[in-house]
Amino acid sequence: MVKIISVSPAEYKLIKMRVVYGVHPTIFGYCLIGIKIPENAVCYLHFFNRKSDINIKDLKYQWRNAKFSKDRSLTKKIIDQILERRNNNNNDDSDISVYLVGTDFQLKIWEELMNIPIGETVTYHRIAKAVDCPREIIKTAKVIQSNHIGYLIPCHRTVSKGSRTITSCWKDDSLTTLLKYESQFVEH
Repeated sequence: MVKIISVSPAEYKLIKMRVVYGVHPTIFGYCLIGIKIPENAVCYLHFFNRKSDINIKDLKYQWRNAKFSKDRSLTKKIIDQILERRNNNNNDDSDISVYLVGTDFQLKIWEELMNIPIGETVTYHRIAKAVDCPREIIKTAKVIQSNHIGYLIPCHRTVSKGSRTITSCWKDDSLTTLLKYESQFVEH
């Protein structure tokens, strides 16, 4: 399980934060990864089909209080570590950390997403029920779609009720590549 480091929105306003970022080619397309220093915790991870689609402004908007610098060496090491685990069918992500800012409700939703097994999809309703908020389906969907650490927090494994259409935090069709990739790790 990925280690979660989290703070509330109020706590985040008081933190002086440093984020390093890098863009790297992967099997899912290009990724933009942000790492909170000194924890080396992933605070942003998005995949894009084309390098020209990458928007660093979104990373900087998500972490408005941070100072940013490029560090292709550290970010490459961490993205390789993340992807290598899956390539070796090793789901032990215990040495990978994510850094989240959210309310208790948001954190519960994101933690629940990490419990969805590879190769499965669940409905927003099931996630809402799992966090004891079965009537908060729309609010749950919005939290899922606001996830900015795709893949490690697998928003791509959620669907709306009665639909097979996945509406996740991913903005393009690299989602299809990811789902196809994950399907190879499902035991039949």
